[in-house]
Amino acid sequence: MRFATPLLLAPLALVALSGCSSDAPDAAQEATADDARREVAATDRSPASDMPPPKTASSGDSLIRLSGAAGLAVGEPVPSTSGFTSSGSAPGSDCRLYTSPAAPGVTALVESGTVKRITRSEGANQALDEEISVGSTAAQAKAAFPGFVETPHKYAPSPAAYLTQPGEDPRLRFEIGEDGRVAAIHVGVMPQLAYVEGCS
Repeated sequence: MRFATPLLLAPLALVALSGCSSDAPDAAQEATADDARREVAATDRSPASDMPPPKTASSGDSLIRLSGAAGLAVGEPVPSTSGFTSSGSAPGSDCRLYTSPAAPGVTALVESGTVKRITRSEGANQALDEEISVGSTAAQAKAAFPGFVETPHKYAPSPAAYLTQPGEDPRLRFEIGEDGRVAAIHVGVMPQLAYVEGCS
């Protein structure tokens, strides 16, 4: 949108008085000039200057997005300033799990130097835009995401299961516990998104 910036400059009258001169400006003229300057400043002000700076992701961010969570981005390295540190890698693998005391209940799986999956589990007070979070019921998750594919849990009996977003990466995956509630929310890329034991 373009904003017109009218310049409302009131002309200053120059008064010549015969036989008399003064270096002091006429009070009325000075007031008129001040009014004009205030008008210009008001109309030249950009609306964008009133807008707050864009919010940046942080470990305290309360939303999970397909792009990432807790200040981490899927497909990007773990920022050195994020507060996340590695617990080490498995023998013969470059897969590492990262955690941060500033983001309890959040684990990042990193392979080949980039975040492949972010998991929010018990203790992580985080939610999706759809208001599904750890502790929500499986029925609530299915109602919010009716197209997700349900598969049996690898270890726990039904109603424990996995609800996985079909299609292209990155995507979302819910892990449902034996109590029928969301035990973990994963966001990331395949095949790491479907890992069930840390890095495997």
